[in-house]
Amino acid sequence: MKKLNFIPIYILFMATFLIQITPQSGFAQSEPEKKQTKECINQGYKHIKKKQNINRVIKSFDSQISSSQKYDGFLISAHKNLTYVILVCGETSLKNFQVGVFDENQKGEKGAKSHALKGAWVSLLTWEPKKDGSYMIVVFSMGGEGEFKLMMMVK
Repeated sequence: MKKLNFIPIYILFMATFLIQITPQSGFAQSEPEKKQTKECINQGYKHIKKKQNINRVIKSFDSQISSSQKYDGFLISAHKNLTYVILVCGETSLKNFQVGVFDENQKGEKGAKSHALKGAWVSLLTWEPKKDGSYMIVVFSMGGEGEFKLMMMVK
């Protein structure tokens, strides 16, 4: 009887161990891709600072878009009369992606449309909320999957 209890625990342990040591190659960035994404963020930041005089970073993170989900997002609190700039740089495997802003009723914010900077895998969004509130920032992939880096600034 004790032998039967040991087998499921052993199988669970081995499955967990194998998952942890197996490389997640679908989302693992190579060193050149990491360098390229970092350089993209640096160039975008310089562009925004020079063009729009925005230099206060309020959020910066790395994330990923899978082929099954096609998007990733996060919730923010935004204030009217402030200008928000969102810069997204993704792996070249994200053939075409866009950034959108949605209010608490899941309606897209007018005027919050992203546009490409120097290629299809770089997106820049400038937005001024009409009212204080919670908003969802969503990065959509129209093709491909992979990692992206997002930087959000405010003026």
